[in-house]
Amino acid sequence: MSSLAISRVATRDPAPTIAGEVARLARQELAPLASAIDAGSVYPGEFLRRLGEIGAWSSHVPLEGPADLRWAIQSMAAIGEVCGATAFMAWCQNTLVWYVANSTN
Repeated sequence: MSSLAISRVATRDPAPTIAGEVARLARQELAPLASAIDAGSVYPGEFLRRLGEIGAWSSHVPLEGPADLRWAIQSMAAIGEVCGATAFMAWCQNTLVWYVANSTN
């Protein structure tokens, strides 16, 4: 890891708190819905909006320099421990945000 990466992590990282909050929300709010989500009878729209409110969809948007995807990946992994379908939805959202943030279009 270069010194730039280390200094960037040390100076700007609300994301570890975001990843921890995502894991907490997944265990408390998503876990009771996981079976119904996997069965296709429930869409976790409210849960996904809550993730957006806490910053989960913007934790990897580059403020300067290249994007840092570590916290987005940790958040998706925490969601995936509870519900694979919702983790896939989180991957889709994060991918969309990454492409928009990195597009010259």
